[in-house]
Parts: sequence; structure tokens; C-alpha cells
Amino acid sequence: AVDVYDIGLAHWQGKEDVRRPMIKQAFNAFINDAKGNYQLSPLAINVIGCNTNTLKDKINQGYHVCLLSERSINKSGVGTEFFGEIAAFPKGPVALALSTGVPIVPATFLKINNKYTLVFETPFYVPHFENEAQSIQQGLKVLAKAFEKLISLDINQWHSIQPVWTNEY
Repeated sequence: AVDVYDIGLAHWQGKEDVRRPMIKQAFNAFINDAKGNYQLSPLAINVIGCNTNTLKDKINQGYHVCLLSERSINKSGVGTEFFGEIAAFPKGPVALALSTGVPIVPATFLKINNKYTLVFETPFYVPHFENEAQSIQQGLKVLAKAFEKLISLDINQWHSIQPVWTNEY
């Protein structure tokens, strides 16, 4: 049986692993607020140590970091054209790539021939412009186009439990 909480940590011991409750709490960290919107609990972010400095440290140590990047969880994203409409994209992944100098590798999982397959789009570096905001906006534009290509491989396998486009808020 597949352990849904196995996220590839070194020396994973399955259901007996002492880190399992923390991973389970992080997976189940989405809470439903009074308006019915799903949000990531700040407590859960602290539990998994997910802050910018921790992520930068991990990247500088040679780790790969995977971040949800095609939707803004808290509606504070940057307006980016996505399938012909304006969507709120989170700037964090692009800003992190810009500040660390690592490429972004857009990816998705697709079920192909009854097997889940990790599909990659062309990696890219966030371009440097005169100011950070311009660099992030351009990086988001490239990222959005990459996600359009990935999603278009099978639009029926992409879903969202919250609004994506700003006209849905």
C-alpha cells in the first residue's frame, strides 16, 4: 500500500515514523474560514518550518523545493494572464528563484495509461530587470505560459478547490 504521507524524507519508516504526525498535520492544514475559503493555517506553516529563510537554506544546501505555483491560496497574488484571463499567481516561488538564482522547473502529475507520470515543462531562470517587481512579473508570465502548456495536455486532470481567476473572487 502507498503511504500518502511519504514525501521522500530520508530514512522514512512508514506508519511508525516519528515525523509522520507532523507531515500528516501539514497535509491536513487547510482550514475552512468563515466565508468558506480554504486557507493554509499559519500554525501548519510553522510546524513544517516553511518560511522563506528555511527554503533558501534548503536550496543553498542543494535540496529541491516544490511549491504550488499556479494559484494564490490567500488571494494576495499578482495579477497574471492565464488562459486569457487575469489570475492571482503567488509571487513567492518566483521571488525565491530570483533571490537564489535557481531555475524554476514547472511540472505536473498526469495519469497516463493508468499510471501517474511526472511531466516537466522547460526549466527557466527568472530574468533580471531594473527592479524586482519587473523581474517577478516577467517570471510569472513565463510560469503561467508553462502551466498553460502542462494543463492543456489534459485539462480534465487539473482542478482547484478555490477561485483562480480574479473575476471569481
